[in-house]
Amino acid sequence: MSRPSKDLGQPSSIEEAIGKAVQRARLSLGMSQRDLGALLHVGPGRIGHIETGVTPPTLGQIHQLDDALKLNGALTDLIPFLSRKQYPDWSADFVKLQAGAEVIKGFSLIIPGLLQTRDYARTLLEAGYRVTGEGNVDQRVDARVERQQILHSDEPPMLWVILAEAALRQVIGSGPLMAAQLAHVLGLADRGKIHVQVLTFARTEPAVTMGNFSLLLMPDGKRYAYAEGHFMGKLMEDEEEVTARHVLYDRLQKRALDPAASAALINTVMKEYER
Repeated sequence: MSRPSKDLGQPSSIEEAIGKAVQRARLSLGMSQRDLGALLHVGPGRIGHIETGVTPPTLGQIHQLDDALKLNGALTDLIPFLSRKQYPDWSADFVKLQAGAEVIKGFSLIIPGLLQTRDYARTLLEAGYRVTGEGNVDQRVDARVERQQILHSDEPPMLWVILAEAALRQVIGSGPLMAAQLAHVLGLADRGKIHVQVLTFARTEPAVTMGNFSLLLMPDGKRYAYAEGHFMGKLMEDEEEVTARHVLYDRLQKRALDPAASAALINTVMKEYER
């Protein structure tokens, strides 16, 4: 069943402006959300999210919408404004909170953003761009590297990272790129407030298939959790949800190698890439 249409009123963001334009054009053509979704090969719920500004269309979908709704470029003209955004809306709040956190913990199936080299980050973001056509890769890379400055501040957060062994062994870009990336991780792990542990294939558990997640402890004691997928994320502050992620993190940490053994494994894999 189609989502009920929502009158957005005066748009407060580029996402809402696009949504309002899509909604008005669809209604003027007498189309339902299901009708429009069929033209884009998506469900009516996706059209509802676009129209309410919850999740903006991809760049490819903007072109499709422009054609389907006979808008003669009115939507595609808005693409430059969307591409200026450094982070999707679903991650912007997390990025702000992360910058002020006292303790950051995380589990990741890839090298996480705070530990990525510029080349590794670019390779990942370029791959995402080829799939979705969203964002400006150069701006996204710069933004990701800029986020890492919290680790170099006068009072950096305590950072605990559990890396799945796959993060070490799956080749992102090339062998030399991976060798440089792992050397970078080892260099950071030498610092007093950065701790890296590896969850090996032999010690893993099914819960890791849930994907990447982060835990934040703020100076005022407030706790947050953030779960991230390829094209979406969820920021959690409900105590029950946050506690569940802490329990999972503790379980994974007990199964992971200690920091010293983890550094030895990372060094071994790095040398394999250097051959």
